[in-house]
Amino acid sequence: MQVVAAAYRELIAALRDPASVDRPRLGNLLKLVLAAGGDIHVLAPLCALTEAALRAGLPELSAGCERPLERAEANGVALTAGWVQSIPRLLAGCAAAAGRSDEAELAYGRSIAASRSGPAPVELALALFERARLRASRGTDGDAASAREDLREALAIASDRELHPLARQARGLAESLPP
Repeated sequence: MQVVAAAYRELIAALRDPASVDRPRLGNLLKLVLAAGGDIHVLAPLCALTEAALRAGLPELSAGCERPLERAEANGVALTAGWVQSIPRLLAGCAAAAGRSDEAELAYGRSIAASRSGPAPVELALALFERARLRASRGTDGDAASAREDLREALAIASDRELHPLARQARGLAESLPP
């Protein structure tokens, strides 16, 4: 139980200030969770730690999470319980962090579909925003147009749910896109 609580503390720290994440502590927690193998009871803390690693810009840590997340998705798990997180969104983040943008795009699509049918509106907004950020980073006209569509929906959800930090990020990304 202490590992679960510590995993969520790391995620909260990463959400507040990604630079505050203690890399060695996060790495040790991931080792403990990953040592449990495919135990479904550690899936939620694994997702929390994966998200923390992605938010903190530590792709070397999030990469180690891909295999168990892929197994969970292959077994039909799309959303975790408790603190709801989309497994395909986390896989997309891992792929994007590793420079595999085509794979990330497909995983974001799976996340959006699962979050719509879940329903998991916060995860939907996050997946739309992150896919828009991926598309914006590629810099093509078609990507900018589709990023704007994703951002419109993400911003609507974020505003409706009072997700102020996400709404600010979405507005900032939308403003940075070419006309």
